[in-house]
Amino acid sequence: MTEHTKIPLLAEELVNKYQLLKMTSPQVVTQLLHDLRDVVLYGDPVKRRAHAAKRAAAAAAAGSNAVGLEHLPRYIKQLRKDLPDKLQAAKCILELAKAPDNLSPLLDANDGALLGVLARVIKEDSKLSIELTITLMYIAFCFSMYSQFHQDLAKHRIGDSCFRCVETEIQRKRVFEEDLRGRKQQYEEMGMSAEAKAELKQKLARMQKNYVAMCRDQDVLLAVCFHVLLNLAEDAKVEEKMLKRHISEYLITALATQHVDLLMVVLTFLKKLSIYRENVVVMAGNGVLEALRPVLETPHDPVVVTALRFLYNLSFDPRLQEQMVKHGYIAKLVAFMPNVSYQTTVLKVLYHLSRDDRFKPDFCYTDCIAILRQLMVDSVEQISADVAALTLSLVSNSQNADSFCSCSSHLSQLALRFKHTQDVLLLRVLHAIALSESSQVALLPHVETLVEVMTKHTENKPLMKEIFATVSCINTEKVSWPALANKFKLFEFIAAFFNEDFQGSDDEEEFILELVVLLGCILGAPGKNTVPAAMTANLHNLLYPLLTEYSRSTDVLLAVLDCYRRMFFCHEALNGLLKLELAKPLLEYLSTKNQSVYSAVVDLLDIIMENDEHWAETIRARKFHAYNAQWIDAVTNRPGEEYYESDDASATFDALFSAAANANPTIGQSTNGAPATAAVCPAFSALEQQRSMRRKQKEQVRMQEELDKQRDRQEQQDQPKAKTILAKSAASRLKDEECCHTGVTPSPSPSPGVPAGAAEPTVICVEPAGRSSARRPSLAQSAGGATQSLSPPRRHRHHAAGAAADGAKGHKSRLRSSSPAAYTPSPALTPDTTDVVDYDATDS
Repeated sequence: MTEHTKIPLLAEELVNKYQLLKMTSPQVVTQLLHDLRDVVLYGDPVKRRAHAAKRAAAAAAAGSNAVGLEHLPRYIKQLRKDLPDKLQAAKCILELAKAPDNLSPLLDANDGALLGVLARVIKEDSKLSIELTITLMYIAFCFSMYSQFHQDLAKHRIGDSCFRCVETEIQRKRVFEEDLRGRKQQYEEMGMSAEAKAELKQKLARMQKNYVAMCRDQDVLLAVCFHVLLNLAEDAKVEEKMLKRHISEYLITALATQHVDLLMVVLTFLKKLSIYRENVVVMAGNGVLEALRPVLETPHDPVVVTALRFLYNLSFDPRLQEQMVKHGYIAKLVAFMPNVSYQTTVLKVLYHLSRDDRFKPDFCYTDCIAILRQLMVDSVEQISADVAALTLSLVSNSQNADSFCSCSSHLSQLALRFKHTQDVLLLRVLHAIALSESSQVALLPHVETLVEVMTKHTENKPLMKEIFATVSCINTEKVSWPALANKFKLFEFIAAFFNEDFQGSDDEEEFILELVVLLGCILGAPGKNTVPAAMTANLHNLLYPLLTEYSRSTDVLLAVLDCYRRMFFCHEALNGLLKLELAKPLLEYLSTKNQSVYSAVVDLLDIIMENDEHWAETIRARKFHAYNAQWIDAVTNRPGEEYYESDDASATFDALFSAAANANPTIGQSTNGAPATAAVCPAFSALEQQRSMRRKQKEQVRMQEELDKQRDRQEQQDQPKAKTILAKSAASRLKDEECCHTGVTPSPSPSPGVPAGAAEPTVICVEPAGRSSARRPSLAQSAGGATQSLSPPRRHRHHAAGAAADGAKGHKSRLRSSSPAAYTPSPALTPDTTDVVDYDATDS
């Protein structure tokens, strides 16, 4: 230490750095450092005492100017003066704002004028002094740490002031960089003299120095501003306003720095924004991955951890996953895997990248598989879920699976570890390796270990299920299943599980499926025939109920059918299987639409037909009916046809099948699981011809009905015109009748649309063709007799004009005169046109 050492700053640094000094007051550490410096610089005790007295006097003089809330009005007045006074007042207010207990008094003093003055000074003087701006922003930061003051900050637009400072500083940096870049290009150009070049070099050196100083102060200011904005972004509406002002772009631009505090606040802010997909899309457009890669190379662990968490949020987007692979993030992340601080987050990011099959081969060119294998071997208890998830995702690729099995010693250690820990996650990794045909050979020496664990831990059903699935995946030709079945009594072991009650178990179906698949692997193993031992364990009877209980589970059903098929290959077990009457449940599946189940059922039925004469005829008939079911149903169940109404469906089918069987003895038989073919029989041809003729007759009748409906619609449209003409004719005849009674000859009145003096048009009545005119009397006949009713015998009463209109329907027509002389009035007829009702077309 020298005379120029800043003891207060050194004391603060020591208190923050060393944990033992956290509880010590900074003033005590400062006094001790002063004493230590006096000892070093002044060996004489007299000089030390003199220097201590001088220092005490300076401290007393400084104490007279101590900062306090009582001086706040003076500080606010100083903020309205010159720049030095503003800077001194801002520092005093900052000292007060560092204490949380002073924030409320500061806000309430002078009627809340402090924040208004701060906002005005930031707006007016932010470009004049960056030191003053930093101090004022630190005051705002102290208030923003508490949500109760956010409303006051928003009222005075402190957030907007921070945003403007960020925009100004980033723009200033861009302009400075462009100017510096232009000067460098000018310096590199040829044709300049040595003196001009030397002078330009000096300018470049000064500009570079100024640029470094500006960046240092600017990083501090940006860190404070972004921290204030981050605190204010707790409100979702405020965050939306920031996004509209492109804060994501400014944050990504600020990643190009080495300032730790700025990187921490920027990465935290970006991680908060990356929760929403819309923000991730904007970040991807601004090149966030290019800006983030240098950050991962910083030596500060907190920065790297925050950057990895931000990268984890980005890895959910498929487009960014592809960009990560292109920018080489896989190799960079794999290098972080051995570090415990980064391991959890790195494994999650790599898992997201490994889910895409296109990127899985890229892991082969890194040490990822070897590190994962070592992590599994070195784990104290069970392996972590992150390690297991990434391993399972990678070994689904054959290259990665081969790489995982390349070290046989590690694989043996994993198998031994599973024997002692019964780790289900580790077993799932082994199961994934067994699914690869090229790598499952490495598990052959460990099958016996798996079977041993399986027979000893029967109470752990999830473990049992995984072991069943694992050993079933291994090629049965390379596993000595007869020896294992004899050594561990596997058939009795499997029979014991079939006898258990699985009521209430959620994974009952999956457990039964894996158990039956394992049984099928044992039954189909080469070497010594294991079917007699299975029959001895009564497994053929225990499998029988599964055909009906799991009729809706295709996988279980196929597994059971495969077990029975393997059993039928053993001649010794044939009699015992035929006694089961297996054909009964199998015949029910002939109507299934699942082709796999149908083929398996047909194979078993063919075997039963060959060995059991009792069921042969029934199976043949049912197979014929199943294949021709649609045609037979159409033939035997046709409603409305007399030919089939009196026939019994079963009798008809028996007759048809007998005729078909006589014509073709191979009816109902199948070859290699193919469905039975339909018979070629004369009875079928005759029935088909009759059906074709009936269809043609029905079609003709339907077409005729359509033509009649069209004619009726056309006549109904023409009906109002005929009614109007007949109504006018009836009115004219009534007028003629009145003239006959009075003896006055009426002058003919012209019809509407007929000029005076023109001849009256003749009324034309159209009579329907093919219909009896006796049923529809003419108008003259209807009115001829006094006792004859005007209304025809129908549901509705009609006027005579209505009856005449009824006679206007049909295809043939005839002309009839409507002169008044031929008309005989009826006493019941009145010249009231309201009695004329609409003609009901349905009466025709």
